[in-house]
Amino acid sequence: MATLLTSKQVSHKPAAAGATVRTLRDRLSDVLCVTDFGAKGDGVTNDSSAIQACITAAKAVGKGVYFPDGVYIISSLAAQSGRVFLNGSGGVTLRGTFTYQDNFPLSAATITPLTPTAPYFSAVGINFQSTSSDYGLKLLTAEQGGFISTFSITRCNFYGNKGLLARHMIGFQIANCEFNNVVAGARFESCTNGIVTGCRWQNQAESGVWITRASDQTLRWPGGENIKLIGCEFAVCTYGIVADQCAFLVVDSCLLDYCGVPLFLSGAAYSKTSNTYYGAANNAVALFSGVPGYLAPVTSGVAAYGRPGGSPLGSRTVGLTAHNCEFVNYVPGSSNPIVVLDGYINGTYPMSAERIGFTGCQIYASDTHSAGTLLYVKSAAIVAVVGNRFLSYNMSSSLVDAWRAESCDSFIGHSNDFHQCRQSGVLVGSSYEKPVGGVYVQSAEPTVGVKPGDIWVQP
Repeated sequence: MATLLTSKQVSHKPAAAGATVRTLRDRLSDVLCVTDFGAKGDGVTNDSSAIQACITAAKAVGKGVYFPDGVYIISSLAAQSGRVFLNGSGGVTLRGTFTYQDNFPLSAATITPLTPTAPYFSAVGINFQSTSSDYGLKLLTAEQGGFISTFSITRCNFYGNKGLLARHMIGFQIANCEFNNVVAGARFESCTNGIVTGCRWQNQAESGVWITRASDQTLRWPGGENIKLIGCEFAVCTYGIVADQCAFLVVDSCLLDYCGVPLFLSGAAYSKTSNTYYGAANNAVALFSGVPGYLAPVTSGVAAYGRPGGSPLGSRTVGLTAHNCEFVNYVPGSSNPIVVLDGYINGTYPMSAERIGFTGCQIYASDTHSAGTLLYVKSAAIVAVVGNRFLSYNMSSSLVDAWRAESCDSFIGHSNDFHQCRQSGVLVGSSYEKPVGGVYVQSAEPTVGVKPGDIWVQP
């Protein structure tokens, strides 16, 4: 005979001596339920007042807010602050724009550690659906001179026109979320120290992730610092990732496929990517060119494109090191290299690329093309192209060099594989390397000679 558990002890093992016994009622009281405050969740009723009452009550007693499955209209919900924890089971949709805005206490100094009552935003198992051109979830704070801890989003989905906007947020994490927005997925304005893991972006007419400067930014790098994307997937976005005027972007073990420009770096310095696939295609252009909010890609057939940024243009350098990545072009007839990192803007900023490095990568033209080279670097301080594989088969009508590094201060290039890089059946290598005993070594000294600390293979 089944036993109904009400206030009886719920435990899989005996409680330790002296331990407080937590009943099912105790556990349910860890959160306050919005329906107890009058929320309907029927997709018709404006539940803003009821949800506000529940949030206010929950903050007063230090508890979270629970949403039973349903669609909750939040068209007149005010901006929230303080310690706000939203909880759902995955079948909860907040329809409208949920805004959280607060100033956070500094958390770096050990003499002033954070407490369990410090302002913080958390959402678990919630669907955010925007109903206008605005974002479904907006997380905002004033610019801070020190480190803070701001938000956590887990197992949330984003629908509608735009998904998430975070501004000046420092110290945050986003995990296992999906962005199914029409125009833009997530936008980070002058944000720092954020980690994004296991998330998916698909079918965005503008971009999956856009990292850029907030209009009132004065501190640090304009577009923020140290944003990490790990184990994420981008599919059929006009732009996969746009990184503008930021520093220390990390993209690891991700997939960016069938995007107009999978990775666009504009004044993004010290960027690093590893174990990631970048596939350039025109699918998004064909699908979204008539959609309001569509942003045409800056180029075509380029899997990774980098140039200086900033204001004035060129004042922020671009840099990228790639290890064990694959860069592929699906656009037939493209005349562009598959990877382009061009550090020249004008005579005022003639060398606006810093360190460019490709090691153990594959650069592959999978369709007919008319590009003269597959990897192109210009006006960089340091370039290293070592141990990569270039593939073009007989797809090209004008291939001259597998890779080039023009007008660079110092370059290292050797041990690359050109076995499947061919033009009319003839093997095409690089004028920067020459075969010696079956191994490709550097064909000439770096432009300014070898300096202490350089690695250079003597031809």
